[in-house]
Amino acid sequence: MIRLKNVAVSFALGALVSIVLSASSYGAARKSEVNSDSTITGSQLVKLLSQKTGEKPLVIQVGFQFLYEGGHIDGARWAGPASTSKGLQRLKDAVRMVPKNKEIVIYCGCCPWSECPNIKPAYKTLTKLGFRHVKMLYIPVDFAHDWIDHGFPIVKGDEPTSARKDHDN
Repeated sequence: MIRLKNVAVSFALGALVSIVLSASSYGAARKSEVNSDSTITGSQLVKLLSQKTGEKPLVIQVGFQFLYEGGHIDGARWAGPASTSKGLQRLKDAVRMVPKNKEIVIYCGCCPWSECPNIKPAYKTLTKLGFRHVKMLYIPVDFAHDWIDHGFPIVKGDEPTSARKDHDN
């Protein structure tokens, strides 16, 4: 009976170690997807937006409208979820008159970075349109945790700032 308990405990410990190791390697793989040339951190963006001189980047929220309305980066435009064709069209409309060398920062913040359905389609669309200075705001967990909880400034609003007149989802 004692031998059976030892086998069960050994098996459980082995399973736990396996889970921990696979989870940590999964996290490492996801972190390696973050390219410093194509991302910007929250503190870097706050510093950039608070400069007294120089041109500020165009900031576009490519997530869901209710998240934008609940709190967004001051001056950010809402383009809608880039995981939908309507959201991608709004994004294209939002940058139609923007010079290709303009610095653009996009963000979503709906969920963890590795699971976000909106950030990568938005980035691909902008780079395919010829924009050369596009950065994705790196939000590891979500906007509330990685922006608001850090004390970075937000603006709440009912009506999204968008290039389109219709603001339906």
